[in-house]
Amino acid sequence: MQISANLEEAHCWFKAKFDSLRQELVRNQKCEKCCGGSRVEEEVKSCMAALREGRKDSINEKLMKLPSHSLLNRWETKQELKLISRTYLSDLD
Repeated sequence: MQISANLEEAHCWFKAKFDSLRQELVRNQKCEKCCGGSRVEEEVKSCMAALREGRKDSINEKLMKLPSHSLLNRWETKQELKLISRTYLSDLD
């Protein structure tokens, strides 16, 4: 009975997390379409120009940017899932 309750709780959590991530993805895609598309093209052009000119430092700086918001959310979700699995496994013992 406890396992069923835990599975149901985990299912609800995953569904809520999936729905929120899907909404965030749609929001990010809309934002990229309206304002980010040209920015990405500019970044690619500047990296190509730096390659032609041999400026490797400029390229390395651009590649060492902070992670995007979606990457941070994915990392946080992964950490939460690890914690849930550990507590679930300890409850089984």
